[in-house]
Amino acid sequence: RPTGQVAWWKAEVNPKDAVTSAAGPPPVGGNNGAMNANATFFNRGQVGNAFDLDGTDDWMEAPDSAALDLDAGNGHPGTTFSISAWVRVRSSTTAVQMNIVSKKFNYGDANGYSLNYNPNSDELRIYGSGGDFGEAQSTAPNTGSPLDFQPMVWYHVVAVVNGAAARFYVNNVDTTTMGATVTNDTVITSGLTANTRLLRVGGRSNSTADEWNGYIDEVEIYDTALTVADVG
Repeated sequence: RPTGQVAWWKAEVNPKDAVTSAAGPPPVGGNNGAMNANATFFNRGQVGNAFDLDGTDDWMEAPDSAALDLDAGNGHPGTTFSISAWVRVRSSTTAVQMNIVSKKFNYGDANGYSLNYNPNSDELRIYGSGGDFGEAQSTAPNTGSPLDFQPMVWYHVVAVVNGAAARFYVNNVDTTTMGATVTNDTVITSGLTANTRLLRVGGRSNSTADEWNGYIDEVEIYDTALTVADVG
């Protein structure tokens, strides 16, 4: 695996972190989760099984940890991080936001980070601490754009923050080469700050809003900026 991996939930019929726990610095691994409500596993994931989430009250959550905070105070670089996951939307939806990974209560939360998808406007958004965020927005939303995720199709999504800008990849291709624009990407450089919130896959941390309706597989978090070679 690429360097800097701090957590990896493979969704193989359990929510365990596949990264072996190490105290560091930086600390990594040991972030075993739990399934909420009717969250279960889908036996036709992109790799083996996947998290099966209904968009109402289902998510996988892992406790707060120094490994997941990704801040410099806990030994991480603090200004770089990456989130990778395979995602599949169950059906057409009018949801404004659906969280893939979140360690924030809301998008203006002073601490933490999140990655979400807006199916109405075909946007991927990565949020850092405070109001900092990067946004990949399709130039032709809802008309077969590269971010117009079709129901029951798997997509590999990677968001990378390199300390100077945010970049997004879909199926290993930089979204800017597929007719999408990236905006607000240079304001996500102030560095991550820790919080005590849970990390959720498929939901917003400590909230019941903006949940994923579909499937999520192979969730990986890094405290480094993945390169193009890493993504591919």
